[in-house]
Amino acid sequence: MSEPAPESEERAEERIDTWLPPVARHANSALMLGILGFATCGLLSPLAIYFGHRALREIEASGGAYSGEAGARAGELMGIVGTTMLLLAMVLALLFGLRAWDFVSDLSNRALGAAPLN
Repeated sequence: MSEPAPESEERAEERIDTWLPPVARHANSALMLGILGFATCGLLSPLAIYFGHRALREIEASGGAYSGEAGARAGELMGIVGTTMLLLAMVLALLFGLRAWDFVSDLSNRALGAAPLN
């Protein structure tokens, strides 16, 4: 029995390119920004939502010519979670900051002998 002749690399790449559609431009960007959004405490998460939504529109409009829907959806979802966490952290920081301001101003008023405002 003889083995088939090995294909050249160019021929193998041609075969791969014919059965795998290219990934949409922004799908990988959305995925990476979604992951980095968690690492940056949500700062990059809004960009992940934008790029994910843009990639999904591009994939839909292509009619199957582009792939990467899973990466775009994952990036968009991580962006939504990261943005929600960022907004929650901002609200909590604001509330705790205002509470701390009241506490400090109350302490300074007591130390100076001023009457409380309430």
